[in-house]
Amino acid sequence: MTKTLVIIESTGSKIKKLSTILGPKYVVRASMGHINELRGKGDGITYSGDEYKLNYDIIKRGSKGKNIASLKSLVKSKEIEEVIIATDRDREGEAIGYHICNYIGLDVSKIKRLIFNSIDKKTGLRIIEKVKELPTNSKNLDIKKLKSKYDLYRLRVGNFRIIYSFQHEQLIIYVVVIGHRKDVYKNAYLV
Repeated sequence: MTKTLVIIESTGSKIKKLSTILGPKYVVRASMGHINELRGKGDGITYSGDEYKLNYDIIKRGSKGKNIASLKSLVKSKEIEEVIIATDRDREGEAIGYHICNYIGLDVSKIKRLIFNSIDKKTGLRIIEKVKELPTNSKNLDIKKLKSKYDLYRLRVGNFRIIYSFQHEQLIIYVVVIGHRKDVYKNAYLV
């Protein structure tokens, strides 16, 4: 049976809780934070002309290095059919997700990124199933577009709305609690 890999940022109780909620069709693993660091020995930042360039290396030492290698092996195995990046909503989480995709060799434009806070098990499963059905690019859309200055689309799952958009050819997904329609969509914004 092939499974969906959900990569989160931090370890601990979040892995156990998500694994319990999602069940046996999903594998939940953590990146343990950033997977790369500025190159050492003075060449982490180079300057050429009027441009600075940051040079990164994948962290290969210790338990973090082993964890990163195991994530890559897991994705390359025949056990995993799909990968969902579920790092934190902030810029740091976005960077971690991007670096994971680059290191593992995943096409960022085809990877789904999920951001959620607190949901019950039944709704969480329904949301994940809906997310798996979403198109991976804006050309395959037949879902309702929101009236907004941003390119936002929506689905409804119980008392939640899945609001998603395509940024730089990457699918970004937000799950929000329902309120009155005018309040929910009026306040939807992209960070």
